[in-house]
Amino acid sequence: MNATTPRLMTIRQFAKTGLLTEHAIRMLIKQKRIPAVFIGSKALLDADAVTEAIRKIAERNVVFEPWD
Repeated sequence: MNATTPRLMTIRQFAKTGLLTEHAIRMLIKQKRIPAVFIGSKALLDADAVTEAIRKIAERNVVFEPWD
């Protein structure tokens, strides 16, 4: 594979990386918050694109509170 070829993974394979559970991945796909390619009913994920989407979601959800 070269740098431009996406690394496609099933939901189960991506969940084994430890970033998210299968359930969390399925929910984010359903909410259209992470990209997925469907072949029939099987969802394939571009690992780099999903990791970037998760990073962006995490950045938006971080709340910084000042120290007292």
